[in-house]
Amino acid sequence: MSDPRLARQARTIARMAEVGLDLIIVTNLANIRWLTGFSGSAGVLVFGPDRRVLCTDFRYGEQAPQEVGPSAETVIERSNVWGRVE
Repeated sequence: MSDPRLARQARTIARMAEVGLDLIIVTNLANIRWLTGFSGSAGVLVFGPDRRVLCTDFRYGEQAPQEVGPSAETVIERSNVWGRVE
């Protein structure tokens, strides 16, 4: 069975190309979950055709990589998630 997250990501990337976006920053947790499977309460997803990075805090050090799997790179920030994104 194929991974539905990867199909969702492909559709999102196609739509981004249609409207001329190279990269988006996803902060809505429902959208992060839809794209990556991450169910935590804190996270930021940097999303583009060539790179997908989920940044979350230390509380999700084990959970995030398990849930996200190959759908995105997972970065665990020891303090402030936004500090990593900046």
